[in-house]
Amino acid sequence: MKQIFCSLFFVICSLLSACGERPLARANLTCGEFDVRVAVYADRLDSVINGQHVPMTHVISADGAKYEGISGNVTLSLWNKGESWLMLINDERGIDCKVNSE
Repeated sequence: MKQIFCSLFFVICSLLSACGERPLARANLTCGEFDVRVAVYADRLDSVINGQHVPMTHVISADGAKYEGISGNVTLSLWNKGESWLMLINDERGIDCKVNSE
């Protein structure tokens, strides 16, 4: 019984801390015809692209931080280096992004 209680306590604490997680940074971007809002976390990026939520995972890159997600049958990537952002569609079409002031 004590083991079940401890396990349940751990699960509840984990869920509560995940709900209270705050992003490390936020940005509003314009990438060509795409309006993009991002919230950067330690291991992922939550994005809203033209009103559609596209969760992205952090992937290995040689330089900067790169995040990838799937929207329908399209692979979307957002690449950040300092104040610069680049959006990639299916790893082919690169679109420079402009950071909008909030």
